[in-house]
Amino acid sequence: MGFMIGKKDHKDIVELIHEKIFSIFINGRPGGTVSCTPVDLRQLAAGWLLSEGRIQDPSTITDIEVREEDRSIHVLASERTEDDPEETGAAGRNRITGQQWTEEDLQWINRAFEEEPPLRAATKAAHSCMIVRKYPLEILYRSEDAGRHSALDKAIGWAALNKVDLNDCFLMTSGRISTRMAAKAVRSGVSALAGKGTVTAEAVELAEEYGMTLIGYVKENSATWFHE
Repeated sequence: MGFMIGKKDHKDIVELIHEKIFSIFINGRPGGTVSCTPVDLRQLAAGWLLSEGRIQDPSTITDIEVREEDRSIHVLASERTEDDPEETGAAGRNRITGQQWTEEDLQWINRAFEEEPPLRAATKAAHSCMIVRKYPLEILYRSEDAGRHSALDKAIGWAALNKVDLNDCFLMTSGRISTRMAAKAVRSGVSALAGKGTVTAEAVELAEEYGMTLIGYVKENSATWFHE
């Protein structure tokens, strides 16, 4: 997870979070690179493929092999993958017609999210992302990573590999919601995305265009609903 450092005669011990670069290969061809905390790498690869628009159907992934020795992840997929997806937006994505979420749902989700996960508790530096499904409200999965994009991809990938329909799910992230974060969520088909930080104007435009609920500035007793 990390390693301990300290100064002589200094009482504070800090655990540093790891961040490494992995190359992703798709059907033997270079696909791209990700900077990540090296845990849950199969989930990361599956989520990256879906959230970056490289594949449309995660069930077409037939195998994922992680090679720690050369920091590479090799994915086999029966679906033709996109070599040059759009940088932003979600071209080809249908409007999202998932669950409707209430302020009471958000309060429950935020209380659960505030329970500090292990990596963040140890390092005070990790981003996290949590998937919640409605009826009844339940936490399905929580990911952690040095970067908010990779934390989101791990959560999306877990859902993809476990055949969870993200149209029925709410994604909560610890970071701000940039245009790219919103695009990743839209491409995955998640019905709602919420974050503890700010939201960009372009992220709001994407949410409105594709029908995704978007919430920012989530605190204990307040939040801003930009699109619902």
